[in-house]
Amino acid sequence: MTQKKLRVALSIGSLYGGGSERQLVQILQHLDRDRFEPFLYLVYKKGELLDQVPDDVPVASFDTRTSEPKLYWPGRMHSRRVGDFGRFLKENRIDIAYDRTFHMTMITGQATETAGVPRVSTIVTDPHRDFHQIAGRFQKFKWRLLRSAYMTADRVVSVSDGVGEASARFYELPREKVQTIYNSLDLSRVDAAGGTNPFTGGDEKMFRIAAAGRLHHQKGFDLLVKATAKLVHERGLNHLRVHILGDGPEESALRQLAQTENVAANVSFEGYQTSAADWFRNAQVFCLSSRYEGMPNALMEAMACRVPVVSFDCPSGPREVLREGAFGALVPTEDVNALAAAIGGVHDHYEPMKGRTDKARQFIEDNFALPKGVRKLEELFESIVERS
Repeated sequence: MTQKKLRVALSIGSLYGGGSERQLVQILQHLDRDRFEPFLYLVYKKGELLDQVPDDVPVASFDTRTSEPKLYWPGRMHSRRVGDFGRFLKENRIDIAYDRTFHMTMITGQATETAGVPRVSTIVTDPHRDFHQIAGRFQKFKWRLLRSAYMTADRVVSVSDGVGEASARFYELPREKVQTIYNSLDLSRVDAAGGTNPFTGGDEKMFRIAAAGRLHHQKGFDLLVKATAKLVHERGLNHLRVHILGDGPEESALRQLAQTENVAANVSFEGYQTSAADWFRNAQVFCLSSRYEGMPNALMEAMACRVPVVSFDCPSGPREVLREGAFGALVPTEDVNALAAAIGGVHDHYEPMKGRTDKARQFIEDNFALPKGVRKLEELFESIVERS
């Protein structure tokens, strides 16, 4: 007798190139099709990752399924989104729903409860740091809505132990309701990207630092620029070149800061790159300068590329990924002097630092490889549906 495939609805706001969006696309690509039939629901059918959604995955979106209302009032758009997602669940006879980002959880929480569909909701960053910055208006109402959504979820997944502990405190959840499933890394994609050296034609004597992420205050690129200035002006490391991959709202301010610190010639803004691995693999060091994280995908990818890494010990993720500093330098968060010293340490002792990278790569393979993470999620889906 053929086993019934579980119909899984994965949902997120859009498919622009953020970490959560990439993780969700990877899950869609690698879910076992003998056991699962995946569906994708978006609020907005937009984003550069849309073309990476597998052809066998039906894509629905609020903006294409509904028309613009003539009148708006507080809460109307939210109610319409909840209603549409609920209809989507019933139309497609969904067995279990999975969402990422708290904006999506506010929609799926109410809709799945009404539709009687079990749900897994994912928390990707420390809400103590993230919630008040991005929640916008009506924060007390949204907090209550989210707490209710997480309490009624069949399981809340956190992307790191640190995020799990922080989320349980912030939303007043029983700790046992929150399960850590690390972000996963597609090592085959990382390894396949190794054919191009973006630095070809440049000065081979340059000491190159790679960094990647949205140009936003959270990512701390201003701190990296200031650390670069210390290394150039106080240590005379004029051959230092920092390559920042990404775009975002702070690009203009960061360029101005590089001018002010007199390191504009040492800092390059490379824009959004589809293959960050090529840059990581050919740099001498990768730097994570974030003020806070959930689980830093770029750090894991850099370790997989066998490049020495330097990271702020920010909450949360880097300490777990680097295992207390065993696989890279951990320095106090927002300490520019310590960041500069750690980068200078890699510069001065490059060969010993490079010698640690094989073990770092093995650690990533053993703990963060994509098949392991997807398998844990599949097992979670099946166990919840069996109990429902």
